[in-house]
Amino acid sequence: MNMITGNSQRSELRSGSRLRTWLCTAVGFQLLGAVSCGGSSDPATNVEGIYSVTTHTENAVSCGAEGGPAKMTAPYLIIRKDSFVGFTYYSAIGCASVAACRTLAAEKQPNGAFSFIFDTVNSADKLSGATRSTGFSDGNGNCKDPYIAERTLVRTAEAIRIEDRTFKGDSYKSDDPKGFCTTELGAKASKGKPCSALEVLTGTFVEALPKS
Repeated sequence: MNMITGNSQRSELRSGSRLRTWLCTAVGFQLLGAVSCGGSSDPATNVEGIYSVTTHTENAVSCGAEGGPAKMTAPYLIIRKDSFVGFTYYSAIGCASVAACRTLAAEKQPNGAFSFIFDTVNSADKLSGATRSTGFSDGNGNCKDPYIAERTLVRTAEAIRIEDRTFKGDSYKSDDPKGFCTTELGAKASKGKPCSALEVLTGTFVEALPKS
């Protein structure tokens, strides 16, 4: 998580490669400035493991088609189950090699080339997640660049596909006495906006995660 305290900006949770993150679950840690929405009921899934990255693209201007190669990527990734203050979620984290993935899988707070976070289990082969961003303060009570991000992970046979869509909102006036931007108003300013950025990653299963 990127914790920023200057210029009345709190912080932002981004579950794609443009910003590495920790998890802020739907329990609602408002001082972190963004909330990952949803909540897993923790059923069994088939998605955990080490994967090779087949493609990883970014389109920073629209969602009409995939873009060029992602700026922050890696040749492999792990998908693993994690927990935070009793809430279960899944992380997809980039790593440089199969050996590095094995090491990363054993770390308590892994940090890879990119990360995606999914806090809802839709089925054994599908995960999803969403993030609401406050945006940032301009120091004059105005909040700029809020967004909602929605992502899915689907496994089909030995392949996975991750799609991360961003919906950028309008600037809004803070209603906080100290001028802080809020997730509620940020989400309201972003709701119903067209998709403005698309990140897509595909991969192929390599091996199961090492047993702890």
